[in-house]
Amino acid sequence: MTVIIGMLSITSGIAQHSTTYLNDLSADLLYAIKVNQPYEEFKEALEAHSYEAISDSLQSDAQKKAFWINVYNAYTQIRLGKEPQTYSNRYRFFKKDFISLGGKELSLNDIEHRILRRQHALFGGGYFRNLFKKKFANDWQVDSLDTRIHFALNCGAASCPPIAFYEPETIDKDLDAARLAYLSSETTVDTAENAVRVPKILSWYRGDFGGKKGVLQLLKDLEVIEKDNSYKLKFKDYNWEIEEKYLE
Repeated sequence: MTVIIGMLSITSGIAQHSTTYLNDLSADLLYAIKVNQPYEEFKEALEAHSYEAISDSLQSDAQKKAFWINVYNAYTQIRLGKEPQTYSNRYRFFKKDFISLGGKELSLNDIEHRILRRQHALFGGGYFRNLFKKKFANDWQVDSLDTRIHFALNCGAASCPPIAFYEPETIDKDLDAARLAYLSSETTVDTAENAVRVPKILSWYRGDFGGKKGVLQLLKDLEVIEKDNSYKLKFKDYNWEIEEKYLE
């Protein structure tokens, strides 16, 4: 029997394993959650994929980034929608294994730091890797760290970048747009102090960006600030207040 859900076709009891299907499924799951529509069948279909199916389906970095960003944002919303009180302890919130994929239980930290950041440590400013590797991360991680992911992952806090739906075919263009939009809106220049204030994310993972010099160069390359300046770099406080929609 075949059940039609949105634009996807799910065979009862068996999830299809094509690359297109897996990426589309992650986007459809996220979309259904975002617009307050039933999402359980998308979630079940996603979780029906075996470890090997995920490994075989996600071959290119574009496929991996689109899939894991969508999954991160979708499952964050699922948990906040059901258990907003868990956000009061953010360390446990991000560390808890509650995402069942490929027979593994993953945390948000696993997706962000082990898969998308190639086993970099949570702490250390982006300069250190985890000493202890995980096999699933070795098999599922991207080939190269793309700093644009920092402007695509949404953990539910007020200071987080907005949620978008990513597809492999357009992910470069879309990540470029997400990065520019976030940095343009969240960067302020204080001419009196000759300083530029940027989101705290750029401090937490400054090693990913090549240190403070790399952050300043990025802002210049994107024309968020003038190229011929000598601004001091300052980091804004991060607003961890949970979005109101999860408290309704």
